[in-house]
Amino acid sequence: YMAPEQVAEGQLPVDARTDVYALGVGLFECLCGRRPFQAETPDALAVQILMKQAPSPRDFAPDIGRDLSTIVSKCLEKDPARRYRGAADLAADLRRFREHRDIAARPIGRAGLLLRWAEAHRALAVGALVGSLALLIVGSLLVVNYVETRDQRERMGIYRRHLDRARELEAKRNDMKAAALLQARSLARLEKEVEPHLPPGDAAKQELFRARAELRRIEAAMARLEGEIEYELQRSREAVEPIQIAGEERIGMLRDILAEARARGDRVTAARAICFLEEAGIDPEVELRGRFSLRTRPAGGFVTAYPVRESIEGPRRPDVAAGRDLGATPIDAAELEAGLWQISVRREGFATLRFPVLIEHRQHWGDASWHDGRFADRDWTLDLLPEGRIDPELWCRVPKGPFQASPDGDVSLEPRLEWRWLDDFHVARRETTFGDYEPFLARAEILEETMRIAREQNRFIWLPRLFDWLGVFSLKSDGRLGDGEATADQPARPYSPDFALGGLSFRELESYVAWRAETEDAPLRMPSSDEWQKAARGVDGRIYPWGDAFDWAFTSGRYSRRGAGPGSWEFHPRRGGLFPVDESPYGALDMAGNAAEWCSDSPVGDDYGDHRWVLGGSFGWAQPSLFTTWPVRSYPFGHGDIQFGLRLARDSR
Repeated sequence: YMAPEQVAEGQLPVDARTDVYALGVGLFECLCGRRPFQAETPDALAVQILMKQAPSPRDFAPDIGRDLSTIVSKCLEKDPARRYRGAADLAADLRRFREHRDIAARPIGRAGLLLRWAEAHRALAVGALVGSLALLIVGSLLVVNYVETRDQRERMGIYRRHLDRARELEAKRNDMKAAALLQARSLARLEKEVEPHLPPGDAAKQELFRARAELRRIEAAMARLEGEIEYELQRSREAVEPIQIAGEERIGMLRDILAEARARGDRVTAARAICFLEEAGIDPEVELRGRFSLRTRPAGGFVTAYPVRESIEGPRRPDVAAGRDLGATPIDAAELEAGLWQISVRREGFATLRFPVLIEHRQHWGDASWHDGRFADRDWTLDLLPEGRIDPELWCRVPKGPFQASPDGDVSLEPRLEWRWLDDFHVARRETTFGDYEPFLARAEILEETMRIAREQNRFIWLPRLFDWLGVFSLKSDGRLGDGEATADQPARPYSPDFALGGLSFRELESYVAWRAETEDAPLRMPSSDEWQKAARGVDGRIYPWGDAFDWAFTSGRYSRRGAGPGSWEFHPRRGGLFPVDESPYGALDMAGNAAEWCSDSPVGDDYGDHRWVLGGSFGWAQPSLFTTWPVRSYPFGHGDIQFGLRLARDSR
């Protein structure tokens, strides 16, 4: 970090400009990951500092802007007189750079480089000067300087025009920030005033939804402004440092950038790409397209595609008025705009098949080429099932194909997404109820064991319970359940066979499912966590079954009903289907709330294999982050909780 005057040992004065040189070395190292001079010994390093001109930072990091490179080079001048006079001048120039204003330092230029070379190689410079035609050289330099000056003047005009536009947009963005702050305060007030249990159609709730939507609109507009500001700044940089990319190649690159930015929700980058495309005369909305193919067994299913849009409340719903008929299967490479679509396949004598697909820019859903052949070894053909084989009122079909899943245990509301594949299966439209469970409980051997354990060990098995020794409902002699017993400070807990089943361990539910599969002669089972996740969120990686926006009016949770009071129960099962918004893209109800649901598999990190995933929210939970659609919580398979229930699954054979 020593300056030449320090290495020269007293031949030149050491002052504030020496410190500027050291700061320049530090800046160079931060930008390039190395110092301007490197040598194996201190003596060799000293020779370089004294004799060699410092390299430009752009020699090692070409993406560094010209202005910043000029500032660093001015700090590293060998002649102290050419450096900044002190740290204050350096700081002032750095501040001008950060504020997108003209800096005081100027690039060395060709004449300056020639002079630096002559100073470092005096003998060679004199010989070259004597041996050349001085007049022609001087004349050539004058012509080059004239052309460069004129070109630089034009480029500086473009530079300043885009910079001025960026400042105008920045002023608008600052005004919008103030509007966003006011809207956020208004929204916070409504969040406190509007009772969370009110239904979506309530006037107060609608006002809250409109306030949320307005804040989202302002934030989206701010993001677009950020993108436009970045566009203007990049255009100003390109005025002095043109990008050497051909037109078609650059347009293709911008389309890819726009598609990727939209896929990850990056509005700023998307807005900047849109500005560049519009400048090139390209309509970005038309150009972002993908392809869709579908084959069915048997062929001849009539296909309609509905675009999925987000409502003012937040849920995503198919726009049935904008449906597009694609014809009968097989469908080969139909073009669709990038985005989420709901596909409907109808054929006489067969059950209607509905499922979501995510069309991405330049990707071909349903084809072996999708995502560079990620699932090229899979058969994308879908089987149409005859009507009556499986009751659509009881079961939702989840067709085979890719879906976006989140890694197990990710508790963030913006989890990483990865594509996985699942084969066909069916998931129950509703959660298992106490009424479904009562025939199993009424079996003689189950009743006998239940009574014996209660009598001998003072604990419950097979019975819904809060704790091993505290049941939820009363048990009648025929195995039916009834209202719980009243206590001194609470009335009897009400019972209904329509309530979601809860209060049983995974092991008990496992036995119940095996009994049902045997008695009904059906391949019934518990879903895996991957199956549950796909059935709940579809293919677009949404946070909740309906979308990414949470409200207590959408699902059954702690604050989805009026607060507990005399004669009410704060933690209590409910009937399913009370919250129509809580419906998955495949039609399954209550996958966010009501009862959290046991799954058949355990976490990868479960060394003993005695835990099982529990997915979805519960009627007693109070945090929106607990109602997400991917596996984040596991419990021992012997753990019983009134808030943990069950949803059945089965193969589609």
